[in-house]
Amino acid sequence: MSINKRRDERLNFFKATDAAFTYLKELHDEFGSWTLAMAAY
Repeated sequence: MSINKRRDERLNFFKATDAAFTYLKELHDEFGSWTLAMAAY
C-alpha cells in the first residue's frame, strides 16, 4: 500500500482488509495455528 502526502491507502477499506488477511495468513503459516496467529496480530 502506498502512503504519501497525497494518498494513504491504509484508509482504503478493500486494500487494508486484503493486507490484513495476507498478514494473518503469513502468521498462520509461521505459527501453524490460527489462535497463535491472532495473538501475534
